[in-house]
Amino acid sequence: MEKLTPLGTIYSLSSMKIMHWISQQKTAAFCLASLMAIAPAAMKQNSSAAQANPLMPDASDHPLDLTLGELDGSWREFRISGQYEFADLIQTWFSLFGISNVYSNTYFTQGNTIDIAGKQYLVAYRFPLAPQELNLEDMFSVWDTGQGCEDMAMLESELVNLDTTINLSLLNPNTIGSLNDIQTLDVAELIEQSKERYDMMQERCQEAEAESKVTEAVQNLGAMNRAQQAFWLENETFTSDISELQIGVSEDTEYYSYYLTSENAKLVTSQAVAKSPSGHHIVGGVYALESEVELGYPTTVSILCKKSEKGGQIPDEPYFDESWQTLACPLGTTQTY
Repeated sequence: MEKLTPLGTIYSLSSMKIMHWISQQKTAAFCLASLMAIAPAAMKQNSSAAQANPLMPDASDHPLDLTLGELDGSWREFRISGQYEFADLIQTWFSLFGISNVYSNTYFTQGNTIDIAGKQYLVAYRFPLAPQELNLEDMFSVWDTGQGCEDMAMLESELVNLDTTINLSLLNPNTIGSLNDIQTLDVAELIEQSKERYDMMQERCQEAEAESKVTEAVQNLGAMNRAQQAFWLENETFTSDISELQIGVSEDTEYYSYYLTSENAKLVTSQAVAKSPSGHHIVGGVYALESEVELGYPTTVSILCKKSEKGGQIPDEPYFDESWQTLACPLGTTQTY
């Protein structure tokens, strides 16, 4: 015989289920209400964090540029390796020829970091990368001459001062090979080192420029000597007229004036007189030998001599040394060939 549940009991069980369901709904409503209350604060916090992103227009925590005068001893100076953009590679390539800014890989930081798109970056500043076009013609020209200091503005770019601008740079620690030469920043020392380097480079460039001018004179006098030897072979005499040599050498150029002097029937001398007090005078000569052996043609010898000291008086002409039967350089000069 089936046992019947009292009606009161059924009513009690149903009430308990209803109360439990209502309780669950209240809990859900409370959680939802709590989330709605917290969400604006969280959104505001995220928005605040986003404003610290220096890539945003109204960000002010990290200025896009500073000057060296704004930095103090709380900053660190360092260099990096292993993380190079294309512009850095071009700068490195040009540095092989001495025409790149030495500070292109110098950074400054206070150790601050920032998160952008889930990645952490080191906040640093660096000297701006000057636009540097890859001009192969200029590059190989520098390679051939061994110097690249024609433009003094290139040297002046090495100078820094308190007003020198440095730009914001965000470095990804995961892609940097290493941080090198880390040291406390001393702005005064940095500026002094820059000045010393500029003076050294300026002196080096002036020496290179002077040497290139000497090279011009040596080449022109060498051409005159060879032309005089050919002239002697054809005419058995020398000429004191540069135009008669037909070698295209002008008597007057930007850096030198050229002269020919026929000392006697067997000796002709040439002079390259430097126009600048810092230039070197060059003298040369060709001599017709009296050969004891019948060669069927006359024999000549030539020489070029560079004055050891800059400027001053023009040195004496080369002379024929009877003992050695050849031309010799006068006192105060050295033979170039």
